[in-house]
Amino acid sequence: MVTQVKEQIKADKPHYLLFVETALDNNPRRWHFKLKQADGVAQFDAVDVEPDVSGERLDLLTIIRALESLDQPSRVTLTSCSPYVRQGMQYGIPEWRENKWQWEFFGYMVPIKHADLWQRMDHLLHVHSVECRRLRIDGPHSALAGPTRKQQLQPVNWGLRVAADIWLKCTARIMSNTLRHSLNMALQILRQRFMHLRPATKPCPGSG
Repeated sequence: MVTQVKEQIKADKPHYLLFVETALDNNPRRWHFKLKQADGVAQFDAVDVEPDVSGERLDLLTIIRALESLDQPSRVTLTSCSPYVRQGMQYGIPEWRENKWQWEFFGYMVPIKHADLWQRMDHLLHVHSVECRRLRIDGPHSALAGPTRKQQLQPVNWGLRVAADIWLKCTARIMSNTLRHSLNMALQILRQRFMHLRPATKPCPGSG
């Protein structure tokens, strides 16, 4: 009975298709979204440039703007989105919410990347029913073709996987300085530990 009620509520919501594009016309800050009713009756377009915002943050912000433009709870099919946004929406948000929008980084709890936008998205997902779909534009070897049967059978903690992606990017930026500092510290410790040693004074066999 409960399932039937939920299905009826879902069916009563208007259904929209959401198309999202970013970095248009060689401008990394230009975004565009199109909301189109599934029956094709009406559609709404918005295009703009977001100063000082690009990349993953712009992808996420564009989807949020589109969902916030809806004036009632709706069903939304997102026809395409980046893996970062898709995995965060489907798997990351529950874990991040439970950890107060933080994740563990070298034993410390630090804020997740774009926490302000993910909290807005979390609120929107309680209002709208959003489904992320992948567009298959190539053969089965395409990166967009989806997981293999073997991958589908393996349980994956996608929240940790997204966090790992962020960690790798942060590590790449600071690795050179950190590695240099670590090597200097190690050399100082070695010098302090072995500075009391002196070269051997015993003559080598056969020397005069």
